[in-house]
Amino acid sequence: MIINVDSRPEDNIYFIAAMLINILKNDDYNIMNLYSEYQKNNKTSFSLYILSLDWLQLIGVVEIKNNKCVLSKC
Repeated sequence: MIINVDSRPEDNIYFIAAMLINILKNDDYNIMNLYSEYQKNNKTSFSLYILSLDWLQLIGVVEIKNNKCVLSKC
């Protein structure tokens, strides 16, 4: 099961991915700066952050260009 009903939403890759998309709407970030920006308002482990970022890349929402995370053009 991808969504665990007993866990906090902040520990869910869907929640983290949605927050990352909101951050990336404003600017492009390298991976570490994006994590720092995310951590300002939401606390999560680096492994969950990377898992969420990987998921966004796998489904084609985020691309890595010139060492920066950017939203894909839809």
